[in-house]
Amino acid sequence: MSVDDTVFSVLWDKRDDDGLAVVQGQRRVTYGELCQLCVNSAHAIDRTPSSVVVLMMPSSPDYVAALFATLGLGRTIYPVSADSTAAELRSALERTGASAVVTTRRLSDEYVSSLPSGTQVLVPDDRTKGQEAQPQFFARASQGRVYLNTSGSTSKHKIVELSQRGLLINAADWIEIALDPARHGRVLVTLPAATSFTTVVFVTCVRLGWTIHLPTGMFLLQEVVSTIHRERITHMISIGSMLNLISSEMSRLQDPKLDLTSLEFVGIGGNGARADTMRSLMRLFPNAGMSPGYGLTEATCMVATIPPRVSRESPELFEEKIGAAGLAFPSQVIRILVDGEYTTLRNVVGEICLGGPSLMVGYLDQPEVTAETIRDGWLHTGDLGYLDKDGFLYIAGRRKNIIKSGGYTIYPEEIEQVLSAHPRVKECIVRGVPDEEMDEKVVADVRAEDADVDTRELRLWCRERLTPYKVPSEFNFVAELMKTKTEKVKRNV
Repeated sequence: MSVDDTVFSVLWDKRDDDGLAVVQGQRRVTYGELCQLCVNSAHAIDRTPSSVVVLMMPSSPDYVAALFATLGLGRTIYPVSADSTAAELRSALERTGASAVVTTRRLSDEYVSSLPSGTQVLVPDDRTKGQEAQPQFFARASQGRVYLNTSGSTSKHKIVELSQRGLLINAADWIEIALDPARHGRVLVTLPAATSFTTVVFVTCVRLGWTIHLPTGMFLLQEVVSTIHRERITHMISIGSMLNLISSEMSRLQDPKLDLTSLEFVGIGGNGARADTMRSLMRLFPNAGMSPGYGLTEATCMVATIPPRVSRESPELFEEKIGAAGLAFPSQVIRILVDGEYTTLRNVVGEICLGGPSLMVGYLDQPEVTAETIRDGWLHTGDLGYLDKDGFLYIAGRRKNIIKSGGYTIYPEEIEQVLSAHPRVKECIVRGVPDEEMDEKVVADVRAEDADVDTRELRLWCRERLTPYKVPSEFNFVAELMKTKTEKVKRNV
């Protein structure tokens, strides 16, 4: 695999391929048809002069086509959740300077009236057949870049700028350490679309000519197992909290009529699956290797993983390493910062620092924060960890003030800002509380103006202003919030 290619060329090289590219429900799209969808998207996107294009679509063949088309046109693409509120979409446009949104007809009708003046809403027409790629369309494919959200210590999350080279290197690393390119993969992707992990998964699958399978809607356990049976899925990519749910419902899901032996690989990202979950999955999917890992958007995506062969071929070793994040990807260099030194010391906890060619370009419009994060050529993750005697990375804790829930990275300050705007909230603090299924759940401690404000009122207030996964699952009303000597509210108390 050449990393001198562009992400677009990885797809365009398969324009004469009649193999299945994307399957979603009854919709089955070949690689040739996906390239045609890509051309249709390019016709829509080419109508805007905007150098940055916001992509707001549910995960679908059209999302994949728009992703590759935007990069092929040499534009910068900024995927955001299809569940974003109007305020969040406006913020995405304003912060990136984008003046165009690629979306679906339904979302276009819903949001168009609330967007800034001059915003172009582009809806690729996937029903249009026979459109041809204009000669100038993809001449600048090497210039395309990707913006993705990541955590922040202020009320506004940071936006990471990634290069195509970083995406291709991360995909090549994943193939080398965990995948078998000699076998055809049918890959069930149960992740949110607008993430670095899903982006790398899509690029990797297209590079290998594998088939991407997408759920038809919300994550439904029965749909997952029935899809594995019906489509003979070989690889499932998910997040720990979803797999925890599968494990908790395993007795209900074990249907003798379902043949789940085709599954060879379970890739786990976003947040970690519990050890007992992985043991349960190995019983439910007897031929599948477990591949938990560690990654972050600032390093493009994946940093370390336990290769699936370990659980398949060396169950004793897997049991020993079951709590590990894994071995470093071939192009990722891991160092543990101890007493100011970047070390490879064994079993010594320090800050995890990363080096290599797939590090981010930087944080958008935040050069000072970028310089604080990448120092001396090393990306300072803010995570604490250590390397064991065999070089496996373990995560000991997080220094960053973020919440990991259901595979999403949630920024508590953003939720606090929304809650604090409520006329009867004096002050509040939002925190993550350990949760067996979701990794962490979002909890808000609220000091209210009076006793009349209740949970229902605050939940409705948040739902009108936040993406659903950011809405706190619990509201605790308190007389006072604990504070430091400098009057800063204490978190995680």
